[in-house]
Amino acid sequence: QDDGSCEYPDNGNNALSFDGVDDYVSFPGVTFGGDFTFLGYINFNSVDGNSNVFINGGGSNFIRLDNGGSGDDWNLGYNSQTGANHIGNSTLPFNEWSHVGVVRENGILSFYLNGQLDGQFEETNSNISFNTIGFRDGSWNGSLDAFSLWTVALSSTNIQEYMVNNPSGSMPGLYASWDFNSGQGDILYDHSGNQNHGQISNPSWVQTNFGCTNSEACNYDENANTDDGSCDY
Repeated sequence: QDDGSCEYPDNGNNALSFDGVDDYVSFPGVTFGGDFTFLGYINFNSVDGNSNVFINGGGSNFIRLDNGGSGDDWNLGYNSQTGANHIGNSTLPFNEWSHVGVVRENGILSFYLNGQLDGQFEETNSNISFNTIGFRDGSWNGSLDAFSLWTVALSSTNIQEYMVNNPSGSMPGLYASWDFNSGQGDILYDHSGNQNHGQISNPSWVQTNFGCTNSEACNYDENANTDDGSCDY
């Protein structure tokens, strides 16, 4: 039994970049039959029907981006075995980080985008499995960061807290928390204490330097590659 004292490499703010071809991360599989939560940061350069799944497992329930079947407006989506294919209210931007959350509680599925509710749907309790990051029919094309999986339904307050502070250690319902900050090697370390470490197959490490990325802003930071919403005009 892990007592939570394990230390893992931390080399600052990092993420994994996926090439849209054959990159993925595999981790010990888990199946949730009832309440669950997924949280993570996603960033995509391009997307189509083969590169729209950022966390996945066996079966026909999975989380993805969905354009409703056509067009280039991609919203948070959930492929349901019922055929419902739930789609969030808001379109996500290309080449920018978005924090997404999917929560199922008592047969109600809630989407969160950047900490705000982005849609609710009826989704009866049925098995959803997870064992792969960044791949289903094809590879994600962009970057992923700070993923966590939970066996409980988190509140919006919890979600907003974990947008800023990655969960770690023994916490009620936390199955895995990958902060993506080792910045090197082929292991994606789980900081939950459950040792659900991921095996990295081909994605490359990238640094995430947060700041104002708009050159027209007063506080433009030429070294920043990740906008943190701090721009002043």
